Amino acid sequence: FEDKANLYYYDFPLNIHPKAEILIRLKNKYLEMNKNAKLKDILSKIYSFRFNNKIDSIIIEEFNILFKTNYTRKDLFSKSLDKKYKYDYSIPTSLGIKYTPFFLLNGKESSLKEINTYLKEIK
Repeated sequence: FEDKANLYYYDFPLNIHPKAEILIRLKNKYLEMNKNAKLKDILSKIYSFRFNNKIDSIIIEEFNILFKTNYTRKDLFSKSLDKKYKYDYSIPTSLGIKYTPFFLLNGKESSLKEINTYLKEIK
């Protein structure tokens, strides 16, 4: 659909997800430390792993095992990571995004069913 539609993905941290902040901070720290890492690969790993615990220290420990890192909570709260997180967090708020998944089709909030119908029409 390259010439007919664009799909954009962004990992907005929403306060409805109790693990969002710590996982976004871990992802951003990993990207900061691994300049050649690909975001899609990191997100794929994060989303395919079950971070069942809501306790930050356990999530950090699980992330460290998954990514072979050794981050501490303190590592995730530098000025640069705070700035990045605050920016990331401001985007869904400014767009009125309160839930996931959230779709915009031609500038209008849409359902997954509407997206699928549109994609079938432009095939």
